[in-house]
Amino acid sequence: AEMLPDGTPSVRVFNDGSKRDVCTLTLPDFTKSASLVELDGRHIRDLEIKDGKVEFELPPFRIATVKIS
Repeated sequence: AEMLPDGTPSVRVFNDGSKRDVCTLTLPDFTKSASLVELDGRHIRDLEIKDGKVEFELPPFRIATVKIS
């Protein structure tokens, strides 16, 4: 976990495979919202939290940053 420039916690994941993959993150209990953001924290899209987890697709050799609050 890391902090974004605005002090918000985030998690970064990397797909080191050659195929698109589905990432599933189990979130901390305090999480009320989660979103995909750029490396600098700019919003891309909200993620739906189901049973304390989020899922999203990640293309090959790409990094995703998930902002949690």
